[in-house]
Amino acid sequence: MTRYSVLRTRPFVSAPPKPRQNPLVKLAHPCYLILYLVSPFYPLKETQLPPLRKTERWSGGEVVTNQIRSFIAIELPDELRQKLGELEARLKSGGQRQVRWVNPNSIHLTLKFLGNITADKVNEITGVMEGVAREIPPFRLEVKGPGVFPNPKRARVAWVGLSGEVDKLLQLQQNLEANLETLGFAAELRAFTPHLTIARVNDVASPEERQKFGELVTGTGFEAGNIKVDAISLMRSQLSRAGAIYSRLGLVRLKTLPEY
Repeated sequence: MTRYSVLRTRPFVSAPPKPRQNPLVKLAHPCYLILYLVSPFYPLKETQLPPLRKTERWSGGEVVTNQIRSFIAIELPDELRQKLGELEARLKSGGQRQVRWVNPNSIHLTLKFLGNITADKVNEITGVMEGVAREIPPFRLEVKGPGVFPNPKRARVAWVGLSGEVDKLLQLQQNLEANLETLGFAAELRAFTPHLTIARVNDVASPEERQKFGELVTGTGFEAGNIKVDAISLMRSQLSRAGAIYSRLGLVRLKTLPEY
């Protein structure tokens, strides 16, 4: 017997491989979703998905939520949006790098920002809108005069002003505020200043850049005629990397006047 014969051999059994843990699971939910959609290297099983809030569910690899980011607004005619786009093009020629321009197709006149609502609130809100709209006849607004908030030396927001039958616009907005309080929407504490936002200055802009942009905007002439306001819309806002995407949830016509 050799010295090696006393050694007993046992069959070697390898431990089962540990499942590869996806590092994305440890990330916060919004970040995980973005990375998951762009990464083909870490397919996830249903059991590996992060927990969802009660208002969310999984559908085909995407998050579906019944929370709707919404607001009430006056939509603009295409002709006016085209003119606002031409104004932006003129201002862009000033070479302002620290400015984010609003897509002309997304410009609207906001009357009330509602925030996140559930789908079952849509009918209640449109009901309030109908009650308010019955008391206000159609009116006209004149669109002209670019300006900035808070002032040309510290420009943060560029806008185009509104004039004309502003008294009816204010009555419409105030009636919406008062009636929406009955649904639990807090009234806006700031005074309503009618305007159309066309650009925002980035936070990293220097005081000199803000002043230069403010002077450029206020020194630019612009008149776009007048528009007829005969309806208000309940809008949905969906945030994306390319900016907010707006879609209409409902439209309510203002008071119909008898024809003679």
